[in-house]
Amino acid sequence: MTMLLTKAISRRLIQNGLRPDQDHKPVCKLFTPDGSATWLLSEADPEQPNRLFGLADLGLGSPELGYVDLTEIAELRGRLGLPVERDRFFVGDKPISHYLDEARRAGRIIAWPLGTGGAVQTASPLYIDAGVEQSTSRTKRDAHDAECKEKTPSRAQFDRRDRRSFIPCEILFRSSAIHLQDG
Repeated sequence: MTMLLTKAISRRLIQNGLRPDQDHKPVCKLFTPDGSATWLLSEADPEQPNRLFGLADLGLGSPELGYVDLTEIAELRGRLGLPVERDRFFVGDKPISHYLDEARRAGRIIAWPLGTGGAVQTASPLYIDAGVEQSTSRTKRDAHDAECKEKTPSRAQFDRRDRRSFIPCEILFRSSAIHLQDG
């Protein structure tokens, strides 16, 4: 297995692979930070541990269940050359078939770290007051987190943006260079 998966995750994937007749919860989520590909992995072939089973979404609007090769995933690079990463905060809270149903309806995998509810988290369990780190009570933290969550746009609100307005930096640089040469 590559460095994308810890030994504990690899063991859980192989254990699930020994019971292929069950509808397992995803063990881990891999994604391209500068792209739209996502994988929710639930099982590994015990005889070929790099052959993984799960839900794959390459960002083309048609997520599907199937086998993937971990070595190939590890070699992938996104538009900016960044490698695939593992979502360290993801916890599969339902069977892979539920994620598949949601993904087919949405046209993409919807899998947020447990407890975020799809909102970008900005609050921290520790707060700094006059340069001194201090622990706060759970109720104060929860109230602060709820307040931040109300102010923070959800992922769905971010997805409503017109993606055609996004222009990669390299295109801007190339067009600027062309104008400079022409001018």
